[in-house]
Amino acid sequence: MAASRQCSADTLRQALVEARQRSEQALLELGRRPAPQQRGAGQADLRYVTDSTVRAVPAANFHPPYLLSLETVELTLYGYCIPHQFGWERTWEAAFSLRPPPVWRRLLRPAPLLALTFRSDADGTQIRITSAAPRRRCHGTYLLRLDPALQERLLAIHQQQLAATALPARLGAWLKRLRMKSPD
Repeated sequence: MAASRQCSADTLRQALVEARQRSEQALLELGRRPAPQQRGAGQADLRYVTDSTVRAVPAANFHPPYLLSLETVELTLYGYCIPHQFGWERTWEAAFSLRPPPVWRRLLRPAPLLALTFRSDADGTQIRITSAAPRRRCHGTYLLRLDPALQERLLAIHQQQLAATALPARLGAWLKRLRMKSPD
């Protein structure tokens, strides 16, 4: 099994902010690039008469350059909440893993799929953790280390998803046993 590559959520957040800033700058430069052959090319000037004077407006004036802007950049990663030991002191922390837990762990306890979304806009960068559709597939061996506040949110959402899946599974098994015992 390949070893996990580790990264912190703050590093990923900073990379997303830098990518947004570079993209915004590239779009501004693209919008400022002169393109007279595109603006008004092949079109005649607009001619009009006022007080028996013929005046003209160049066709290029009707096609001003558009400035492009990038409003929001969003990155969503799908993964699982797993306990992991970090540092030389080997302290346990809740981490976000793109790889599912081992099969033997999933047999003992279900592993709900979670979505970690980074959103960068003019106001800054936000990180959101939500539950995800179970049909999503996770790829990669990355392990994201989170700050304590995000760890608490990750654990809370993980526990909510465990409770949401545990109760219906228990009720389903109980009803199945009742159906098997009932004489028909």
